[in-house]
Amino acid sequence: MIGTSLVAPTRPRCGSFPAWFLCLLVAAGSIGCSSAPSVGDVRGFLAKARTPTEGSLVVTFFPTGIGDAILVEFPNGSTMLVDAGVGWKAHQITRYVAARQIEKIDVAVVTHPHLDHFGGIEKVLEDVRVDRLFDNGIITKSFRLDDMDAAVDALAIPRSALTRGDVLTDLFGGEVHVDTLLPDEERRDAARKPLGDENRGSIVLRLVHGSHRILLTGDAEHGEEDKLVELEGEALRAHVLKLGHHASIGSSKAEFLAEVRPQLAIAQGTEVFDIPLFYPRPCYFVMKRLREVGAQIVEPDNVGIVQVVSDENGLRWTSWKSAGSWETIVDPESSQPTIVSSAVHAAR
Repeated sequence: MIGTSLVAPTRPRCGSFPAWFLCLLVAAGSIGCSSAPSVGDVRGFLAKARTPTEGSLVVTFFPTGIGDAILVEFPNGSTMLVDAGVGWKAHQITRYVAARQIEKIDVAVVTHPHLDHFGGIEKVLEDVRVDRLFDNGIITKSFRLDDMDAAVDALAIPRSALTRGDVLTDLFGGEVHVDTLLPDEERRDAARKPLGDENRGSIVLRLVHGSHRILLTGDAEHGEEDKLVELEGEALRAHVLKLGHHASIGSSKAEFLAEVRPQLAIAQGTEVFDIPLFYPRPCYFVMKRLREVGAQIVEPDNVGIVQVVSDENGLRWTSWKSAGSWETIVDPESSQPTIVSSAVHAAR
């Protein structure tokens, strides 16, 4: 059950913002908007890919340029949006929702208060009804966060903070187990420090559908990965891993990947800040570690919309560039049920 909601107070707007960064946002944004698929284009993709409509778990990863944007459609028809990118390509989310004839988003989750994760929420709210919003409870002065707060408040959307152990399963019909692995109070406190990195407070979610497991890590980096290994151990095993912090150099430690052992690793937000030799996304070291554990790495910014589907026929994925050609992630005959070992309780 969900209890009392926590509405964040209005945050003061940040002061000056680097001019070079604003110019980069404008330039990259114009590029992203010019190539956006229409509702008809998305319907064509869905038809060609034969995307399931009932009784399946469908997880869609959008190309964002910067940031994460993930839509989860549950077997009972409920939906959850995890982040919405920086905002330039938020219309991809709303057009996909229209193409899928989704009437509302039941839950939106903002993993942490960085623009490349919450920036698109305001645009989504303009076109799509959102019933509830969860964040990590950290009050900060992130650029433009007060705009999102105002939009959420204007629509009177109930808002609560997620912490480790919170379970959202009942919100989505009970067939898919959804629990919060981070942040715990230690990581949240680290993010709140005057010079703290807000990535430390990222929400990490685990989805378990039968024997299929998907791990969504927000902008988790090495410290969060160490904490997850400490708290979860082999229970971190997941077939699909949304790589932390856009697969940049501070994420995806070998020890963490050895516990998760993903078959499919998805790197979002790798387009604009991919600077070869200096700051590559995905990082060369991350790609090497993924190869060592036998994972396939996929970038929505390169292949377009990526869909992962879990149902009685197994776990598989396709993308915009290979619509209709599904690749198997799990063979249902060889896949064994897995156990969620962490202590869980209902979200407050």
